[in-house]
Amino acid sequence: MTAETLIERRGIYHGWKVVAALFLTGMMVYGCGLYSFTLFVTPLTEEFGWSRAATSGLVSIYWLAAPLTLLAEPSVRRFGGFRVIAAGVALAAFATFLLGFCESLTLLFVLRFLMGLGKVMMACGVTLLAAHWFRKNFGLALACCYAGWHFGGLVLVPFTQWLIDTVGWRETSTILSIAILLVSIPPLLAWARVP
Repeated sequence: MTAETLIERRGIYHGWKVVAALFLTGMMVYGCGLYSFTLFVTPLTEEFGWSRAATSGLVSIYWLAAPLTLLAEPSVRRFGGFRVIAAGVALAAFATFLLGFCESLTLLFVLRFLMGLGKVMMACGVTLLAAHWFRKNFGLALACCYAGWHFGGLVLVPFTQWLIDTVGWRETSTILSIAILLVSIPPLLAWARVP
């Protein structure tokens, strides 16, 4: 009899709470950083008169942080998965917040890269935490965690468009940054810390 089986008999296995926290975290970081951000391209182009190529490059630079995944293993070993994920969430929220105060295309590129770095940090800890809690259902747990990323697009895109139409793109970035923290950090603190 495994430890998972013993704990399951006493109620909901704690690992599923960890999965729920990682689902919500991925939903916010990935949903806001990738899917929702594409809605900012049109208002940025209209306000600053930048070319579509320049503002569309802001979507692409998000992915340029991906090679930094190579540094994940030593980072996670040193700081632990929970801390790396929490730092990634904080970085993504901070960069999203500063987005609303931007007037320079160069600074926007830097902020988008930082949002991508936050996403990479968040993603690097997901597999580790899922593996820590699951031996028997690891594939299912990991799939549930990753499903949150794309569920974020489904839920946050209409919400973001409504916000942009209602309060403007600058205020929307502030609201999204606060939402990233409020939705992600409490479940991470409550469920995802491991000894």
